[in-house]
Amino acid sequence: MLSFDHLIEIGQDAAGVIEVGSEKTKGLFTANVESCVVSIYVCKHATIMVHDSGQLKLSHVTALIKSYGTVRKLIIVHGHKADGRHTPRLKEIIRISGVAGNQLVHKPIKAEAFAVRCNLVGEFEVINNSIPLEVARIPEMEKRQAVCEVNNFFLEPNAQTLRLDIQYREGRYAPVRVLDKPMSELLKTVEKQPEFFFQNLAVLNEAHNQGLLVLPPELLNLVKNYQLERLRTNVLKAEDRTTQLVEHKRYVSSNQSVT
Repeated sequence: MLSFDHLIEIGQDAAGVIEVGSEKTKGLFTANVESCVVSIYVCKHATIMVHDSGQLKLSHVTALIKSYGTVRKLIIVHGHKADGRHTPRLKEIIRISGVAGNQLVHKPIKAEAFAVRCNLVGEFEVINNSIPLEVARIPEMEKRQAVCEVNNFFLEPNAQTLRLDIQYREGRYAPVRVLDKPMSELLKTVEKQPEFFFQNLAVLNEAHNQGLLVLPPELLNLVKNYQLERLRTNVLKAEDRTTQLVEHKRYVSSNQSVT
């Protein structure tokens, strides 16, 4: 069994960097991988892990990698849920990294959800979607996840413009990043997307609970009345669709009457 000790955790659409010579941490870990791709770069000056939904701005990823010197090994891990948009992105990453032969390790996984851990020399392991004891949990994980959900969910489909969140570097965790869009812009999207009305509210409600934004009272009431928190992790049921359209029309109409 591979040896993994003093691991630090990163979340979705984020990166972790452990510089050569670091004595604080010995590896990287990420969990809840489903449709995302995890890439690990063993560079001349650091080992880097990126957990990518496919919405990250690719130039941000490649710029980070280039800043740590020659890539000596590249590991790519993905499950069967990873969609086709990852394919051209990975080809570009491989091209820019300049890896070939034994330097490139491609690991497809059949599991629905899984976790990945690696050490600083490029040894890695795909495990069940759980948190090993040797992992130092990322601070304020729930708040970071809420930021990730809002920033990702309120992007245009396949935009691939999401700013990379470098959560760990130089021996410490970065502060929780701010939301990419102001509340006024988020609410405009809510008005324009009747088919995602309830899911949008579920995501925004969690951000509200984490103190990242203030959701208007009428929308908070809808979350409570229809128990929309469930839609952060569950798909919209058929019986919800009619109610969703009715409530969206009512919400848009009330806004128009105010203006």
